[in-house]
Amino acid sequence: GDFDGAVFPKCEQSTPWVEFGEDAEGNSIPGEEFGQTNVFRWTYSGLTFHNLDLKHAGHWVVCDLSIDGDAVPGPRFQIDSGPPVALGSLTVTGSRWAHELAHVDVKCGPGQALVSLNFSSVGVTYECGVVSGLGACVPWFSEQVDTSIGIQALEAMNMACEGENVLGGFKYEHSDSGGWGRFQYTCCASGGAPTVVDPFATGNSLFDSKAGLYCPTHLDRSGAFIYKRRSGPSNDITERELEFRPGTGEWCVGDVCEAMAIASPAG
Repeated sequence: GDFDGAVFPKCEQSTPWVEFGEDAEGNSIPGEEFGQTNVFRWTYSGLTFHNLDLKHAGHWVVCDLSIDGDAVPGPRFQIDSGPPVALGSLTVTGSRWAHELAHVDVKCGPGQALVSLNFSSVGVTYECGVVSGLGACVPWFSEQVDTSIGIQALEAMNMACEGENVLGGFKYEHSDSGGWGRFQYTCCASGGAPTVVDPFATGNSLFDSKAGLYCPTHLDRSGAFIYKRRSGPSNDITERELEFRPGTGEWCVGDVCEAMAIASPAG
């Protein structure tokens, strides 16, 4: 590899390494006497790490190191040894949290909202709940934050929905170099549980005992109609009459009267 001559020695410029000796069958292992340089590529595919120790035998030197295609040391990963890195062991410090989090797509289905979220060493678990009358969902973005400080950068990426809107899901995004990150999330309109007014009966307390349907039956001596009640609240069959009293100019049902400057209560 040819990463950085100040940190890692260039493999093609290294002197031939010492002879390794013989294998179990007595054959010489290629080394100094053959004038060759042995190159071994080591791959790590374990879990997310904060400190990763690379240990190698005294016959080997590190000449190239990269993680997720990014050369080390770099913005995301550092090493604990000064240049040049040669024999012994090497500790890489850093984390792949941003790249792993970017593969987590927290998303609830139609008519649902996020109600529970937990992070653990094995991944992310979440639950969605059905919300009655959930409205339209629109995308939002958190603040774009410099992630060079590490996973603590997530504390500055607040996801907030306005008013009574609810969170429908989110996904982490980062720049190509991993130096910047933000959350894209979805807010769904929620105006509360929908209600419907469905009348099923008549409340008697809302009506006066003299209320009801009155129909004209005959004329009094003044020529005004006298009205007789045909029905009342809750099928009240008590007979009542609505009549005009010329002396006072009032329309009365029994002893309950109201002055009305009209010839008929029906208008």
